[in-house]
Order: sequence, then C-alpha cells, then structure tokens
Amino acid sequence: MATKKHDGKRAQMAKDSRLLADLVLSINATPTTNALHLISEVTELRRAQAELRRESEKNQALLRSASDGVHVLDTKGNIVEASDSFCTMLGCSREEILGSNIARWDTGYAAAKGKLAWLPDAANAQRRVVRGIYRRKDGSPIAVDVNGVPLTIEGQTLFFYSARDVSALVKMESVLKRQAEFTNCLVEA
Repeated sequence: MATKKHDGKRAQMAKDSRLLADLVLSINATPTTNALHLISEVTELRRAQAELRRESEKNQALLRSASDGVHVLDTKGNIVEASDSFCTMLGCSREEILGSNIARWDTGYAAAKGKLAWLPDAANAQRRVVRGIYRRKDGSPIAVDVNGVPLTIEGQTLFFYSARDVSALVKMESVLKRQAEFTNCLVEA
C-alpha cells in the first residue's frame, strides 16, 4: 500500500515537475519568441529601407542626369527639385535654384502677373508644349520649349516640367523667315 501511495506521489511529483518545466519554458519562451519576432521585423525593416534608399538614389540619378532642364514646382511656383541640366541652363547652382520662384527665370510668368496660361490644370493632366523665354542668371534670354504635367505625390500637387533650349532653332527659323521674305521681294521685283 505504501508503494502505491509512494508511486502516486511520485507520479504527481513528475506531473507537477512537467507542469513547472512547461511553465518555466513558456515564461522564458515568450521573451525569446518576442525577441526573435522583433529581430525578424527589424531585419525586414532594414531591407525595406535599403530598397527605398536604392530606389531614391536611382530616381535622383535619373532626374539629375536628364538632358532637358527638368524642374518640379509646387503650386506656388517654387522649385522643389531640378536636374543638373536645368541649373546649367540658367547658369545657377543647385542651391540658388532650389526654393526659388518661377518668376525669377520665366519672363512669361512676370508678364502674366503670376498666372501662366500654360500651367497645366491638375484636374486635366494633358501634357502640352509651349514656347517661352527664360532668363539666365546673367540676364541673357534663352528660348525654350517647355512641357509640363501635374502630379500628385503624397497628397501634394506638383508640376513636373521639362524645358529644352531651342535658341539655335529660333535663330534658324528667323534666318529662314528673312530669306523667304528676301526671296519674295526678289520675285516681286
């Protein structure tokens, strides 16, 4: 009888020991499990941040190396981003361009008292090309063909523009027009 009672106590102690071991393991496992999940999440966050950084660097490289004068304006006409070629076109440094207002270089903007007829309507995102005159830092004019389209980025309306220097083309058109006028005068005489 004592053996049965002893075996029963031993079985109960073994059962209690297993419960205690399970409890200790579960208490220790929860922080360990949480730590492993946290490490996993931090690793995933770092991977996502690295991917975003690579994408951002790629986009910056593409923008900055564009051959046309790419510039992005906010709704007040202030530059929020510009390509290196745009800075070169105006003879300004990046620091001078960023944050500056369109009135600084676009002669049409000043003439229209701050309203550009070619400013794209955010609701009507049609791209169109307009010939205009920009002024370089030194005051000299530069004929440009500008096209733009509105964009919404993170809830903010921005205007993406691309300006191409067409000064040589305008001069050629002027020469051809004078030659045509001269030829017409000769034919009429």
